[in-house]
Order: sequence, then C-alpha cells, then structure tokens
Amino acid sequence: MFGLFKRKNREAMQLCNAGVELKRAGRIDMAILAWVEAVQKNPDQFEAWYNLGVAFLQSGKIEQAIEALRSAVRIKPEHADAWANLGSSYSQAKQYGKSIEAYQQALRINPKHAGYWNNIGGAFSRSGQTVRSIDAREQALHLNPEDVMHWYNLSITYSKGGQSAKAKEVYERAVRTNPKFAEEWTKLGVSSHPEFNKVLFELGIIKNIDPRLDPDFMDQITRKG
Repeated sequence: MFGLFKRKNREAMQLCNAGVELKRAGRIDMAILAWVEAVQKNPDQFEAWYNLGVAFLQSGKIEQAIEALRSAVRIKPEHADAWANLGSSYSQAKQYGKSIEAYQQALRINPKHAGYWNNIGGAFSRSGQTVRSIDAREQALHLNPEDVMHWYNLSITYSKGGQSAKAKEVYERAVRTNPKFAEEWTKLGVSSHPEFNKVLFELGIIKNIDPRLDPDFMDQITRKG
C-alpha cells in the first residue's frame, strides 16, 4: 500500500513538472490537463493546485480558480502568493469581503509586499471602504514608490472619495519623485471615474472627457500590482 502511495506521489510530481514545461511552451490547455491529472493522483500536491489556480485565473475561469486556490491554501496555509491569487479570484468574482480576507492572510505572511497592499486597496475601494483603500494604497506607495501604478491608483482613490485636491497633490508628488512619471501618467490616461477624469483634465493630462469610456477600465488597472 505504501509503495502504491509513493508511486502515485511520484507520478503526480512528474505530471506537475510536465505542466510547467507545457505552460512555458505556450500550451496552457495541455498544462491544465496535466495539473488536473496530478491532483487526481495526489490531492495533496500543492504545486499542481497552485499552478491550476493561477492558470484558471489568467484564463478568466474564476470559479475554477477559487476552487483550486482554496485547495492550495488548505495544503500550505503559509503560502502568501496563493492567498493573494485567491484574493484576486474573489475580487474578480465580486466577492469583495472574501477577497479582503484572503489578502489579509497574504499580508499577515508578507506585510512588506507592495502589490498585496495595492490589491487589497482595490478590494476596499470596490466595497465602498474608501478610507481603508487610501490607507492600503498609501502603504503600497511607501513600500514601492518607484511603481507609477501605486501613485496612479492612490490618486484615483482620493478622487473617488471626493478629495480632488489630494488627487492632484499625489500627481505632483509623483512627478517630484520621478519626472518620468509625468509621461507614464499620460500614457495611462483616462479612468472610468468622472471626478478623476476632471482631475486629469485640469492637470492637462487629457484634452477632453469622453463619456463613452469603458466602465471597467479602472478595475482593469487596479487588478495589476
């Protein structure tokens, strides 16, 4: 019996490694099949569950991503990235309370990860907790002031909270920190939030405000990080 267990565990690891190679080769569908077979052979194969979860998340298969990543954190509850990706999955499923809880677990394990702070800030923002969102994004910025997205997202969050002056101040601080951020900010352009677009217009970053903007643009931005 023990010999059978060892064989299944070895086969599961081989399938997991094969999935990694298939993904590197751009054959994501085949990689997913390999990881599914791996967890069938060994339901405690963390790497296969984790890789499955990330692949499903990147493919937009959110419910499958949640299931796989929940299995991953059950096996390795101290794996910060697994919790963070679970948080992203819940956020895309619009389950913001669960998203926040997952990001909090990631931050408990690694409190100095700027991306985790940025993303929990997004979850707070989408759940209407603007003050907590600002605090989280300020922390992301403190940890990594070289990432223009942290400045940009913080400015959006201030604007959503009706603090246009603060939103402008963040832009000015950003440009003082790194003059190149002015050009990068221009490339990022408009958001779905009308008050923030007014800020961008007043700063001269955009020349007009198009009411036909994609309403999901801000979400697409804030998921990064």
